[in-house]
Formats: sequence, C-alpha cells, structure tokens
Amino acid sequence: MKLFKTINKEILNINISDKKIQIKSRNSNILPQFLNKQLLIYNGKIFQPIFVIKEHLNNKMGNYSLTRKHCIHSRPKLKNKIRIKKI
Repeated sequence: MKLFKTINKEILNINISDKKIQIKSRNSNILPQFLNKQLLIYNGKIFQPIFVIKEHLNNKMGNYSLTRKHCIHSRPKLKNKIRIKKI
C-alpha cells in the first residue's frame, strides 16, 4: 500500500515516462500504473532495470530480478587416450 501511494505521488508531480523508479520491495505486485515504464528492482546487490509489458502485470516484482547467479560448470578436459590396436 505504501508503494502504491508513493508511486501515485510521483506520477502526479513528475512526468514519469522518462524517470526510472527504484523499488526495493520484491514481494509487491506489478500494477497497471507501471505499464510501459522502466523499473529498477533491487536484488540485494544492484538495481536491475525491468521494462514492464502487459504480460508482467499482476506478477511479483521479484520474479524478474534474480538474486542468485546460475553456476556454469566448465567442460572436463579430454585427456589423450591411447588406443590399443588389436592384431
């Protein structure tokens, strides 16, 4: 509710189409007022930019700002294999 009030104040005072909104509340829903606007959602380290489209509405903001980095394992190196020929 607090987020909704602050966003409404910003929309009334400033032309918000150019301004990016910083949000730390990851469990808040994406409201229709955010449509076609850029949000900066905090993931615990940085603010990640998210451009809100119609499919994002009524989902949680945390769904689009990942907090963990996916682990990428390197491929094992192939060792030189000795082939034994049968006679």
